[in-house]
Amino acid sequence: MAQNIGAMKAQNKAERRKVAANRKQILVLDSELR
Repeated sequence: MAQNIGAMKAQNKAERRKVAANRKQILVLDSELR
């Protein structure tokens, strides 16, 4: 069970990192379009 929680936390971190990277990319594209 504890291993499952650790895996879920790691997955959450990966998802957050992906979202942050996407946001950064969108901001860069946005500023390039202007």
